Amino acid sequence: MRALGVAALIAALCGVGGEAAANGRPPAGRSITFRHGAEQHIVVGATFGILFSHDGGATWQWMCELAAFYGGEYDPFYAYAAGGEVWVTTNEQGLHVMRDGCKFEKVPSGRGVLGRVSTIAMGPDGAVYGGAAVVAMPPDEPGDSRIYKAGDGSTLAPLSTPGEVGDWWESIRVAPSDAQRVYLSGFRIRGERQHLLFASSDGGATFQPRPATGFMTTPGSAIDFVGVAPGEPDVVYARVQQERDAASQGLYRSDDGGQTWTRILSSNESMSVLVRHNGDVIAATLRLGSQVSHDRGATWQPLASPPHIHCLAENSAGEVWACTQNYSVPAVPADGFALMKTTDLATWAPVLELKDVQEPVACAPGTEQQRECEPLWCGVVEYLGIKSPMAAQCAAPPVDAPPPPETKPGCCDAGSHPLAAAAPLALVGLVLLRRRRRR
Repeated sequence: MRALGVAALIAALCGVGGEAAANGRPPAGRSITFRHGAEQHIVVGATFGILFSHDGGATWQWMCELAAFYGGEYDPFYAYAAGGEVWVTTNEQGLHVMRDGCKFEKVPSGRGVLGRVSTIAMGPDGAVYGGAAVVAMPPDEPGDSRIYKAGDGSTLAPLSTPGEVGDWWESIRVAPSDAQRVYLSGFRIRGERQHLLFASSDGGATFQPRPATGFMTTPGSAIDFVGVAPGEPDVVYARVQQERDAASQGLYRSDDGGQTWTRILSSNESMSVLVRHNGDVIAATLRLGSQVSHDRGATWQPLASPPHIHCLAENSAGEVWACTQNYSVPAVPADGFALMKTTDLATWAPVLELKDVQEPVACAPGTEQQRECEPLWCGVVEYLGIKSPMAAQCAAPPVDAPPPPETKPGCCDAGSHPLAAAAPLALVGLVLLRRRRRR
């Protein structure tokens, strides 16, 4: 299910037991991206769509997943260019970019519209990199596993093919002190999964393979680069997902540009990893606490009373922002806010409580946001308990509205569930979804 109106509202109405859940997951942020050179503009990828702020987090607007052409439990990669372009990957519809604050369009690549892009990243010079992952489907579509680059916020141009057609790219990282140093990870299926690591010293024009030995892996593991040390482009960090089993992860460091690796941390839960501008490394989890290292991972100190963290980001002012637990769920108590920030890793200041989202992004008639998302807004209001002036418009029924029909007790009875008022909206979302899929 693709839209909150379907996945979240129906789940909340009929069987979640009072716990809010978006696309099967609690409502939460999954990524934080600051605009390059203008960090008061922020985009937050969430489990129920996208949140935008243009005033440093004081106010927030909402856009649904359908506006950006993705859905389900997929969490996109974002890049926010200096010119205001928002780049986003999708699970089915290729790479998209929004230039006007409203409309996402498929990205041209110099040879037509670019197909599936599995990961993107932005370098310190503002250049956007994308890794194509298009499986060949003769005779209509040739495969494409090239690396693309956009230096001007508009068109991605192909740079090189580090591996071979059919390779899947997991991550791209650019050294903050050297825009020419680019790290790339992925995998190839040859009977079993083969991990691929590459490094470039010429801005992606060419890539040199790096050995994928030295990691602890299982058949389902994935390796992704999670950061490069400031001022030291040879010091790079990589995370192994499913290191020992499906739940575990490991963190590794290389001091020689990816030639050799040292295991510096392991966790029985997914880790959000941030390599800070001062060289510190933070490894945060949702349930098992968070740690910081001041010596490249040689030693670790637990953070005192950190929030429950889904994602991490840092702006140029040295503020660490985190996606945190707005609502309680089993085994995870609420932090009370979906976004928090800190400068000292000891005191966390609230940034956003989800009930304070102000309004949907206002877009012209005919856009996906206006056509697909705005009809779902009142359901989001019910779902998150939003109290803004725009939310108040949802509470007042039309003057000539008929009285509500009598209902029998049940999972969707207005008397038995606080979100049952959103049921008609869920049906609207379902109709929109079916109409969209028929196109």
